[in-house]
Amino acid sequence: MFTCGSNQVADSVVKAPLRFLDVSQHRDSVLSRQSTGVRFLVHLLPSSSAPSWLGWPVAATVPETSTDWFGWRLMTGNNRELARSAFRFPAADLCRQAVRDVRSGSTRIATDVVNDRLTGRFSWRGALDGVVVAAGRRYQQEQGARHAARRFVGAVAGAEVVDAVRGLPDWHVPVSAR
Repeated sequence: MFTCGSNQVADSVVKAPLRFLDVSQHRDSVLSRQSTGVRFLVHLLPSSSAPSWLGWPVAATVPETSTDWFGWRLMTGNNRELARSAFRFPAADLCRQAVRDVRSGSTRIATDVVNDRLTGRFSWRGALDGVVVAAGRRYQQEQGARHAARRFVGAVAGAEVVDAVRGLPDWHVPVSAR
């Protein structure tokens, strides 16, 4: 035993061999733990909720009788958004098919970081065979957007697809009109 400050420390603690951590194994184990509970959610959204900064092209003709649309979000186990669909879908079945396509093509997803010159913020998008299918939220730094894109690609293949469709309210109209 020896004294370190006011604490007594056993000699065996001091003589323990140093163990070096393989960073790639640590990163992979962290990513695998983080991807637990990752799931795709399909949402029914009002027409006013399509953010202009993504463009949100229409995947198919939206019936004129309905202004609502469907989109998917990839969510972590603690309900944080990893990504969202880059398309609006007129039906939940089309949205679910898009999710299946993204999952099955996860090894072919290419991501890139984009900078909004107006705000200076960074976002990312994921393209499957050259077609943008997913996008992420905005970040203050490019590094954050790159990290989020890598997390998305790593989580897609193992993500669960939730069958239920969740409706989200229209936040662009006054509460009294909802």
